[in-house]
Amino acid sequence: MFAKLSRSPRAVWLLLIGLTAISFALFEGHWLTSLSTLAVVAIAACKARLVVRHFMEVAHAPGNWRFAYETWVFVAAAIIVIGHYVGAARMH
Repeated sequence: MFAKLSRSPRAVWLLLIGLTAISFALFEGHWLTSLSTLAVVAIAACKARLVVRHFMEVAHAPGNWRFAYETWVFVAAAIIVIGHYVGAARMH
């Protein structure tokens, strides 16, 4: 699926809009649970990965650069999720 997206910036853009609508609906629908927080962070990580790969053209970069950016997206999302759960645990 993602291989075909690299040929069409419009398809990537539409996917980004769709993912934004889903994360907006999660919070505006007041489904504020730990699972929805995790879902929104996962959606944000997917969106960041799509932007980096398709609009910053990292998909055409050497392998070590692609690995660095993929790792950065994963680590940033993991830090946010861990921080959220640590903060939530301290409040209880």
